[in-house]
Amino acid sequence: MVKSFFLGGALLALGLVSACGAPSESERTGSRSDALTSVAATLTPSNLPADTCDTPGTRDFTGGRLPEACDAVVHQNGAPDICVYKFAHVAGDIERGNYEYELIAVVATHSMQLGSYTVPFAFGQREGLGWGQRGEMFCGGSGGGYGTAGGGPGGGAAFGAETAIPLHTGGYGGYACGDGCQYIVDGGKGASAVQFVSCGTMEISGSIVADGEQGGFGMAAGAGGGGGGAGGTILIEAAQVTARTGSVLRANGGEGGWSRTGGTGASGGSAGSPPGAATCGPGGGAGGAVGRIRINVPAGTQPELLGNVSPAPSIGVVSTH
Repeated sequence: MVKSFFLGGALLALGLVSACGAPSESERTGSRSDALTSVAATLTPSNLPADTCDTPGTRDFTGGRLPEACDAVVHQNGAPDICVYKFAHVAGDIERGNYEYELIAVVATHSMQLGSYTVPFAFGQREGLGWGQRGEMFCGGSGGGYGTAGGGPGGGAAFGAETAIPLHTGGYGGYACGDGCQYIVDGGKGASAVQFVSCGTMEISGSIVADGEQGGFGMAAGAGGGGGGAGGTILIEAAQVTARTGSVLRANGGEGGWSRTGGTGASGGSAGSPPGAATCGPGGGAGGAVGRIRINVPAGTQPELLGNVSPAPSIGVVSTH
């Protein structure tokens, strides 16, 4: 049985996971302490129900594949639904477990030690926000837009907010056509989105990557390469955030596709570098735009970012109640 009701403007579908269930192993043994638990219990995550941190998770996640079943589903206005997983502690690398929903949120009510996670490409409607323009015969497709406009001419427009409210996927690259436009070369897909919430501390030691897909390759006569997809969204919220030396937070645009006539796909957008443009004649596809990286921490504090971050993140204040 699944219950649905409105919470804070979002419709929440709750599955059969109870915050009142048996305590996790770590809670029973008291083997771990969290200095910020009393502070972080008032954390109010973006996009999720306000009381997410008020009740502890009832299990730990120690790396590997996420469960198939979501603990909750949050319905956003003007953006895809979010599959929410709630744990007490999270540690290790993460693999996607559910492909029914484009977006996921992983919540740790005590602490989170993140390894690596690769955000999958979006699989929703192609002709949506940030969609790049089609490349005509002998021309590459334009890049998908999101954090900025995609590579031109006619690159997908920038959209969404730097707050990552709501969560969005990156825009798709524009397709190209060949053989009198009887042959279609797909543009790259935009990356999807992920939200990591720790109601206590968060450490990141691996690579969290939300890059757009490279545009398709133009193999038919007169076909250019498809435009690259835009990077997706990485939203991080915690009472304290540390990204260790060697860690990576990245949401770069995908490269444009090449054509058999010699067109080389343009570079996707990255920190300090806009996406490259499509070409005609050689027919290389344009690069996709960067996505968005947002980090929210308590007022008066800053995240410690010792690794590589691209594009530059926006830093905000996490809400409390």
